[in-house]
Amino acid sequence: MTQTVTRDGFLNLLARSGLVPADVIAAVVEQDALHSAADAVAVARAFVRRRLLTTFQANRLLGGKHRRFFVADRYKVLDVLGLGGMGWVYCAEDTHTPQDTACASDRSWLWGKKRTATSSAAPATCNPPGRLVALKMLTEKHETDAGMIARFELEAQTGMKLRHDNLVRTLDFGRTEGIYGQVVYMTQEFFEAISVEELLKWTGRLSWPHACDIAAQVAAGLHHAHSNGVVHRDVKPGNFLIGRDGHVKLIDFGLSLTEHSEDEFSLAMIFGHDCLGTADFIAPEQSLNSMNVDGRADIYSLGCSLYTMLSGHVPFEGLRSAEKVAAHRNRTPKPIRHYVPELPRPVEAVLMRMMARRPTDRFQTAADVCLALLPFAKRKSVRFDMADVMARRMKSVKRRIQQAQAARRRIPMSSTSLTACSLQSRVRGSDSATLHDTAVARDTDVARPADTFSPPNTTPPQPTAADRSAPQ
Repeated sequence: MTQTVTRDGFLNLLARSGLVPADVIAAVVEQDALHSAADAVAVARAFVRRRLLTTFQANRLLGGKHRRFFVADRYKVLDVLGLGGMGWVYCAEDTHTPQDTACASDRSWLWGKKRTATSSAAPATCNPPGRLVALKMLTEKHETDAGMIARFELEAQTGMKLRHDNLVRTLDFGRTEGIYGQVVYMTQEFFEAISVEELLKWTGRLSWPHACDIAAQVAAGLHHAHSNGVVHRDVKPGNFLIGRDGHVKLIDFGLSLTEHSEDEFSLAMIFGHDCLGTADFIAPEQSLNSMNVDGRADIYSLGCSLYTMLSGHVPFEGLRSAEKVAAHRNRTPKPIRHYVPELPRPVEAVLMRMMARRPTDRFQTAADVCLALLPFAKRKSVRFDMADVMARRMKSVKRRIQQAQAARRRIPMSSTSLTACSLQSRVRGSDSATLHDTAVARDTDVARPADTFSPPNTTPPQPTAADRSAPQ
């Protein structure tokens, strides 16, 4: 992003933004002799060095933008975590809830820095930090769409009633004032993790003990959801988050089916009754009638996910989405031992039972799946650096938006399908990286020239590629 403000203009915008108290701004200007700074970038770097601003915030201010850093007078937007079909996911600070020091996470990635042994969770120049949360909001394109709002609210309400170690927890849900009126938002626990889809993209495939452990953890979370009348309907590696210690959480209940849900009709009006899910992992009966499924559909999808984790390949590669859906109904995928000849026969038997085409031939509960996998499961730590993860995601989201813009120029909007089954999930050769149902971004301008990049408008800050480069 090209600098659009002067040094004094930057300080004025910073004061108006509410991000840093006026007395702290004055103190930093005095202590760092910023009155003699050459330009606004030098001033921005000083505040980022002290971790009073994140790189995302600094670059937005350098672009002349000072509004909408706060949502509902409570959540301070720190950075972008992801971009999904419905909207953006932000990393935000809950200013009303202090961070629990026992679980405080290293925040150096917010400044584009690599995690180090000496990284501190709370820099000395900052006030005691609030709890980090993932803040999800609809894009302006969807914030007045009754059907999308129904889906969003359904996800929030479902998440609020589920409490399990293997499910990402929804903390808050409400409405706030947007550009065009009231808009909905939700916050979820911030889990510093990567998706299993990302992990597979880097590693190709997982060892069978590790894959069994991930699947067993997801099954445990699904059992809790099913016991509370919730069917996920979009179980796939992109919705499994894995932390450094190997702990796994299932995310994205945006397509979930709940008992006696009045909002299911709204979803059906958007996506159609027949096909809700992801083509690579959808159960045969779910593609026929997504409104008439139970937890066994999730077990099938988890089986397809386990197949993918073990082999590095989705069950039916090289087909179009409609062909994949039909293949789940009528065909058997390539034997897993073709890819993993060393796989124990009992694990193969568990996998085949999970992926049985007829629901009556599968495990009948997710708890049964968990118990069947545990004897073969082994927890494994995962190494990743959030700064690197965010950089990869920024490249991915830029590519996604450019492709979407190109597609819109080629295809009239009226001819595009909103059916969720039209979305394909690839492991090998895929440039998409997901987190909280999003592909994400990291890149910034203060450190280096930014690419031309303008994501869709959102209610909180609309990020650009340049909003994420670390002042150095």
